Amino acid sequence: MIKHRSDIDGLRAIAVLSVIVYHCAHVLLPGGFIGVDIFFVISGYLITRIIAADLLAGQFSLAEFYVRRAKRILPALFVVLAATLLAGMLLLTPSNLSKLGASAAATAAFVSNITFWLDTGYFDAASELKPLLHTWSLGVEEQFYLLWPLMLMLLARPRWSPRAPTIIVLVLSFVLSCFVVVWHQASAFYLLPTRAWELLMGAALALRIVPPLTTQRARNLAALAGLASIAAGLALLNGESHFPGWNALLPCVGAALLIHAGERGDNVVARYLLSLRPMVFIGLISYSLYLWHWPLLSLARSTQDGPLTMAQSFSLAALAIVLATLTWVFVETPMRVRGRVLRRAPILARYALASVLVLAIGVYLHQSRGLLEFASPEIMRTELAREDDNPLSDTCLLRGQQEQLTSPTCIVGEERFAQSVVLWGDSHADSAMPGITESAAKLGFATEQLTMAACPPLVGARIEGPDFDGSECAAFNKRVMDYLRTATHVRAVVLSARWPVYTENSRFGTEDPGPITYLADSQDAQWSRDSSRRVFSRSLESTVDALRRANKRVILFGAIPAMGVNLPECIARRYLPFSEDRDCAVRAELVLPRMSFADSEINRVAAAPGVCSYLPKTVLCTAKSCTGEAGGEILYANDDHLSAKGARYMTRHMDLRACFVASREQMVSATNLSR
Repeated sequence: MIKHRSDIDGLRAIAVLSVIVYHCAHVLLPGGFIGVDIFFVISGYLITRIIAADLLAGQFSLAEFYVRRAKRILPALFVVLAATLLAGMLLLTPSNLSKLGASAAATAAFVSNITFWLDTGYFDAASELKPLLHTWSLGVEEQFYLLWPLMLMLLARPRWSPRAPTIIVLVLSFVLSCFVVVWHQASAFYLLPTRAWELLMGAALALRIVPPLTTQRARNLAALAGLASIAAGLALLNGESHFPGWNALLPCVGAALLIHAGERGDNVVARYLLSLRPMVFIGLISYSLYLWHWPLLSLARSTQDGPLTMAQSFSLAALAIVLATLTWVFVETPMRVRGRVLRRAPILARYALASVLVLAIGVYLHQSRGLLEFASPEIMRTELAREDDNPLSDTCLLRGQQEQLTSPTCIVGEERFAQSVVLWGDSHADSAMPGITESAAKLGFATEQLTMAACPPLVGARIEGPDFDGSECAAFNKRVMDYLRTATHVRAVVLSARWPVYTENSRFGTEDPGPITYLADSQDAQWSRDSSRRVFSRSLESTVDALRRANKRVILFGAIPAMGVNLPECIARRYLPFSEDRDCAVRAELVLPRMSFADSEINRVAAAPGVCSYLPKTVLCTAKSCTGEAGGEILYANDDHLSAKGARYMTRHMDLRACFVASREQMVSATNLSR
């Protein structure tokens, strides 16, 4: 029987409390997310110690190992999953309930880390609104423990030792993590190959790869160094840090030092901090506490438009402690004790059946689109608005370089019209496509869509940022301009983008912040708002001049007002239980100042012959507010992209005829300019 260590319970308490404080108020503990890494080291140590002891005694059973893991992990997990799904049916809109169902199914199959990794695309939901996001760490652990016992069994033979292979795999995983975190941080964060080294660090201790500390002084120094390393990680790391990679050494080495120094329980940190009764108690309930805290916070955030207050967050954390205590007393402990008198086959069969049941419920919720058929007509209308986007988006909004700029699916009306209008821009231009298409068709033009996400239509400007590579955008814009110089059938070009993102270097409202981007060129290479604004002015003017020299009529679309909240979601919440009526408009004083510089520059450049401008704010905003509803229609598909109805509403309220049909004098002016 392996001796229970109260100091490890205390270390668990540090881990779970760090995570909770970070999730409640990250400003108080900017590196609190490293608590998960501490858990990984603890788990690797404890599980490997159990496996190694059984292998040494010649009594290791793979089936028995999985029974132990099931008894430890599944009972509390199933309780929290059931409660989260029931709460989601009451509190979430069908769209979010469908996503919750998918993540519940993935959690039951222990692949939620892969699911959330795949969901880190351009339009993924904000992390705070994913109630089961925290289960990614369970996925990593369980995938590790599908492979790790097999490796130890293979190496537990005469003349073989698991020590060298453990070190080799640990080093390879760590090196991979350091490379991948720079290339694609989400992959490094969520996937087992870049996280395995953290569990193996604990495993290395259990396998006695690290020599023991033979003196109390050495144990005290190691424990203090470990505590200092964790404290440094909590204070110095933050959400902007490249993580895991090198930065994960702080919590992992710190946890390993504390575990290694605490084998005799006589170091100062173990005696005077980690073994204190409150710390041990929190450590005992830490697993249930980790499971409960995030769904409570996430579901609460889903019921309101803004962030939770600090008081609200910590009140929910206190509730999580109560629920975790009840779960530990009435679920975790009885199931472990009762499982000792049951045979392995019935236990595994019961847990397998429960897993299949959760999996089936999750799949049903996802496939039924969050029980959409049972929703009220009002909520049904909001769900349809989410999907009311440009039908060409999937093929015509590029997320990276593609060989072909246009395809037949990216041209509307080519069979009816000999001349066309090109819509050039980023995802905001993509969202405006249905309106441009309708207006162009009325005037006898086809419409071509040339768009790339996060890529403003500016030639001569570079899009840069600490976590953003704009080289593909620059290459795309060059290819578009080369195409337009020779495309004689193109009569006019519409330039549209989310201009304030590039001139203000920030985003608006409750949306996922995304990468911060700046504009730079040969004259202004520094990353600042003033520099970005100067580059915007120069590059917009030079892009327009180049199009005029190519005999193109130029239409400049101003910024589309961002609503600050997901508009269909906000409207849907009016009709959910335990909700209240809410005004989903955004105050003009909040959003219009962000747009003023870009819109003023657009108007300035549009004073040239052959150029005109239209500002969406003149249609969507008043002096007091900007609205996303008109005539019973929802004009936005999310917080800042127009719905197809919104795009048509906007262009119908703008007189585009003057821009699509150039006067004789304007065309003569453009022709003279090209000479």
